[in-house]
Amino acid sequence: LPEGDITLYGLNENVTGRSGMLLRQGERVAYYPGLTYNAGPQIIPAGLALADYDGDGAEELAAVVSAGTGTGVSAWDLHIFQLQGGGLGQVSSLSWEDLGQAANAQLTSSARREGDTALLTISWPKGQAECDITGLTDPSEALSELRAEAGWINSFDLSAVPIRASCELMVRNTLGYAASYAAALSFDGS
Repeated sequence: LPEGDITLYGLNENVTGRSGMLLRQGERVAYYPGLTYNAGPQIIPAGLALADYDGDGAEELAAVVSAGTGTGVSAWDLHIFQLQGGGLGQVSSLSWEDLGQAANAQLTSSARREGDTALLTISWPKGQAECDITGLTDPSEALSELRAEAGWINSFDLSAVPIRASCELMVRNTLGYAASYAAALSFDGS
């Protein structure tokens, strides 16, 4: 991130003998052994942004790091680093698993048939949507067990404050995605 003279490095344990991330700002370097990134086979650079995410008047560094990719998988973790007093401080993280659990806690869903059409109704605190899932089901299949839940595709949009998180909703017991769920994240600095 040139404007902050910041670089984030992921350590490949197979090459370096240790895992984690190094954060460099200017001449300072901090090691975060508990943070990981996807070491392959596709290595995708982190998305980085500086902004005042917690409203305290000081900028924090947000990093979106690939946790895994593949067919039907694009998982990302969010890390927010406190850059306090010219030093590199604590980090707060939201993993793709935690994001999925938070989204699932907000959602309810039920499936039904109307003639030859399979419909999935997804509800959240401020609304609902209905999705045609006919292509994801067998015509003879009972739909009572089908539910929408966060799948293995998520993203974090760092282009504005607050950060916007989204996850694709898959139909449980199938391999298909039915909808997207997005929400603004709040960050209180911890």
